[in-house]
Amino acid sequence: MGYNHISSLKDVVWFGGDVRFGFSPADTAFIRCEDEPDGIWHTGQMISTIRRPFTTTGNNSIGMDLLITGDFGRWIPVAPVKAHLNFGYAKYTQNYHFTDFRVMPDVVGWSYSDSTVVDIEVVDGVFNLGLGLEISTPHFDIFMEYTNRNLIDRENASVSYFTPGIRFKNTSGTFLDITFDLSTSKFDPAYYDLGHGLYNTDSVVTDDQRAERAPLPIGGVFDWGVSLAMGFSSDIVTDGGQTDMATLSGTVTDSLTGEAVFSTITFPGVPIPNVTSDSISGFYTHIIPSGEIPVTVVAPGYRNTSATIVLGRNEAGTLDFSLLPNLGSITGSLRDGQGRPIAGAAVTIGCTAPVTVTTDEAGIFTADVEAGTWPITAQADGYISDNRSVTLLANETVSVSFDLRDALREGAVISFDNIYFASGSATLKPESHGILDSVAILLRDNPTARIQISGHTDSDGSESSNQTLSERRAQSVYQYLVSTGIAGNRLTTVGHGESIPVVPNNSAANKARNRRIEFMVLSI
Repeated sequence: MGYNHISSLKDVVWFGGDVRFGFSPADTAFIRCEDEPDGIWHTGQMISTIRRPFTTTGNNSIGMDLLITGDFGRWIPVAPVKAHLNFGYAKYTQNYHFTDFRVMPDVVGWSYSDSTVVDIEVVDGVFNLGLGLEISTPHFDIFMEYTNRNLIDRENASVSYFTPGIRFKNTSGTFLDITFDLSTSKFDPAYYDLGHGLYNTDSVVTDDQRAERAPLPIGGVFDWGVSLAMGFSSDIVTDGGQTDMATLSGTVTDSLTGEAVFSTITFPGVPIPNVTSDSISGFYTHIIPSGEIPVTVVAPGYRNTSATIVLGRNEAGTLDFSLLPNLGSITGSLRDGQGRPIAGAAVTIGCTAPVTVTTDEAGIFTADVEAGTWPITAQADGYISDNRSVTLLANETVSVSFDLRDALREGAVISFDNIYFASGSATLKPESHGILDSVAILLRDNPTARIQISGHTDSDGSESSNQTLSERRAQSVYQYLVSTGIAGNRLTTVGHGESIPVVPNNSAANKARNRRIEFMVLSI
């Protein structure tokens, strides 16, 4: 029996319950309540009174259960999942009357050394717990259940199973269940022998010890099992609502591409189950009450779309939806190390189905993409690629900028006349460190590049002294770059003295230009 009187949770949460009674009927011509022993300890020795848990468990039993079901699909339209919680309590009574023997094997069978009359009543309280998840479709349901029955009056008695299954159903209420039970219980049949094993160890066996070892009133335990069940379900009492029905159908597509969209069709404020559109065709169909019905379509990556349809009794209506993607804009700029715009660069947004745009003459790019978190890669010839990640909301514009460093090219020469040394010395001045740090960064950005460091001087002084000075200054730059973490095997040095001036040494300004350090890219 199920019921929910909370109007705000109507068709979202259901409550259900049951009360169960079991008893041993008197013998008739058609029913016999068997009280004779059942099961064998040894040849000629029975184990206990017969039990049939699915009919009765000894003299009597009573139990009750509460069921709570929540429909996640009413809260999260894209998740058509129902959750079930079932818990309850049952009390079972079993009576045992038998004679227990101490036995041991001998050459002719068994020898009996002692016996005792056992007359006990075993009362068990059982706590039942069930958890389940159910995914519903128009023609079948897929479910997973976990059940546990714990005998709270015993120390080591608990039976539990995981049960995946599928239910095939139709509109008449008839259903067919196919399930697979997988036990998670530890069960030792020899333990549930009513204390017979203890009695054969010359121990004094109490009634409590025998009751602890009484057979389970809920039946034994199996490792696994497959079940096939048929049933019928129907409402006994309805809420007196609208009984005249109509048929609604249609398609759901992408407004930009026209392709089918998998979506959930909901009916806000009306107790009508959700339905989903087909991912291949976009088609959906549903039986709904006649009258004026609000409809809202929800799909990941798209804006919700709503409409209202009015249908008469037994009328069929069509309602197609064209969903607009949740779009936003990503814009930005690309510049080089000197702040100059980089035109014609490729900016790629996304990985699986990337969108690629090109920067204009001002180094600007713009792209419209769906809302979400996107990786962005900027690439341009002669520059090192850069990567960023941005999160974009629907109808939002996000700006992201890139400053691309130059990529080294084999044979390229980079010259600096503002790397300063002490007069007539190879000692670097502190103001040169910033430039050399930028060279180290460039080498780290090009981790396989090898360069040659060349020292040059002006014509002041003798040719031999200038040659030696240029070599020492190249070596000083080498030592500095190594101190920043650049591997020494990537660097070589050479001194050219005054032999390769870039301008005539006829003025102080020209001589300053000729006193320089150059970096030649040997390989990349």
